[in-house]
Amino acid sequence: MTITIDGTAASGKSTIARLLAERLGFRHLETGSLYRAITYHMLKNEIDINSEEAVCRELSKIHIEVVWDSSGRQRTILNTEDVTEWLQDPAINATVSIVSAYPCAREFLLDVQRNAAEGTNIVAEGRDMGTVVFPQADLKFFITASVDERARRRYYQLIEQGKNVTYDDVLKEIVERDLRDSRRPIAPMKPAPDAILIDTTDRTPDEIVNHIIQLVNEARVI
Repeated sequence: MTITIDGTAASGKSTIARLLAERLGFRHLETGSLYRAITYHMLKNEIDINSEEAVCRELSKIHIEVVWDSSGRQRTILNTEDVTEWLQDPAINATVSIVSAYPCAREFLLDVQRNAAEGTNIVAEGRDMGTVVFPQADLKFFITASVDERARRRYYQLIEQGKNVTYDDVLKEIVERDLRDSRRPIAPMKPAPDAILIDTTDRTPDEIVNHIIQLVNEARVI
């Protein structure tokens, strides 16, 4: 069974997807990490991420693989190196949507994502899971929240990680990312026509997961 969870930045989709996968005993495919891995590589190797040509050319030097550790958590392997712990850096947060807008990057990761989901029950989380990567998914959800609430969540998350950021900077980053993600010509962030929309602004992750599980069970019966 394939369930897709798409949505805006800091909407809670990662937490919801992770909890849902744990409750159902499914694997959780967090596809944003794959684009972050590409961005990490470009920044580390001083590739001009504003140059589509430079990024596309550099992709030939990259191999990305998804594996799961003994606890069932996803690990992102970049050229044999586990880079999972390095992918939430603010520099990556600020630039990943530039890289992910390039058609070559999206094409590069398409098979990586589909291969990771092959032959298993999966909760696939991202921004175009239900529209592009898994258009035949059994159930599709699109998660969002108010921009102020999303900025507040991301701000406290980064503070807990010891990052030196301000709320205003985080808010500006989220607004800019929403615009880039929704306006890119290839696979723009938008709900699939058959996706169920869920606003998390005033709801807890457990409430939402319980609601989704009810829908999953109904779909299984049907």
